[in-house]
Amino acid sequence: GGTTTKAISTDVVSEKMIEASLSAYYVVACAEASSNLSRYDGVEFGADLEDLLSHGKDSFGSQLKPTNEEDGASNNPFSNLTELERRFSALRSIGFGGEVTRRVLCGTSVLSSDRFHTHFEAATKVRAVLAREFNAAFQKSEAAAGSEVRVDLMLVPTALSVAPDLGLDGSQALDPTEMFANDVMTVPISLAGLPSISVSVDVSLADEEGTKAERDIIRSTGTTVGLQVFGPKLSEEKVLLAASVLEEAGGYMYDV
Repeated sequence: GGTTTKAISTDVVSEKMIEASLSAYYVVACAEASSNLSRYDGVEFGADLEDLLSHGKDSFGSQLKPTNEEDGASNNPFSNLTELERRFSALRSIGFGGEVTRRVLCGTSVLSSDRFHTHFEAATKVRAVLAREFNAAFQKSEAAAGSEVRVDLMLVPTALSVAPDLGLDGSQALDPTEMFANDVMTVPISLAGLPSISVSVDVSLADEEGTKAERDIIRSTGTTVGLQVFGPKLSEEKVLLAASVLEEAGGYMYDV
């Protein structure tokens, strides 16, 4: 009966692996995105180029035509491509947004012959080590008061900061690098292939608790933060049950 909470020791899950997992995750995720999205060429998958151009997205229209030196081929990024290659490039340039394009380019780079071993293979090794460390953490038990204590679930913040103020003009939005770095609490769990869920919880600090900066942040941004619950593989039922208890305790039960 009952539960016991205990801080996670860095001897169980190392800080170095958590830090490395952020880079490893995006290497693997971008490589998968590049590979999976390569089929969107407008022939079998993806939008039709003429349809995109007919809806006003014609910034690449003139570049689909063959060029020569008199037409200023040196200024045309598509000038050295075949007609089919120009269509593929124009379609993907128009059809993919900025974030997708960044991930495709990053994934293509790490899958190239000169970076595959140093980047992609290294990332998969980090993934394997991280999975082993989490697995060992859940299997580890300690003798306490004559009984065995087993780690069933772990609780960590969903993000390192509270939700940003979007602002009417979008000036408060985080840049892509900051957004990637803020994922450091979620990507290790995804990389290790463990079931997890994020729930909303209320936090409050008394005047004598926490640092002044922490108290000021909570008072200025509100008291609701994200808490991530995760467990070992095949523990989805236990994870969902714990999340339900946390939501009920915090008054965040919703009728669906």
